[in-house]
Amino acid sequence: MDEDEWISSQALPTSTEKFVTVQGILDRNKLLINEINANQEAKCLEGLERNEKLIQELNNNIQQVVELYKELSTVLEQSMDPDLSNVMVRQ
Repeated sequence: MDEDEWISSQALPTSTEKFVTVQGILDRNKLLINEINANQEAKCLEGLERNEKLIQELNNNIQQVVELYKELSTVLEQSMDPDLSNVMVRQ
C-alpha cells in the first residue's frame, strides 16, 4: 500500500469521524454556555446552583476536545510520514 492509499484508507475516515465528534461536543458546549449565561443573568438561586454542574460538564467537554485534537494531530502526522504508517492509530 503506498502513502496515498494509506491516507485514503486510514487518515481521512479517522479524521472525519473525530471532526464530527468534536463538532457535536462544540454544539453541546454552545448550549451549555447559553444556559449558564441565562442562569447568571436570572440570578435565581436554583439556576446559579445548576451552573456548577453545567460548568463541570463544559470543562469535561473541553478536555475531550483537546484529546480528540491530539489524536487528530497524530493521525495527520502519521499520514505525512510513511515510516509511521504501520503504527496503530487510537480510535
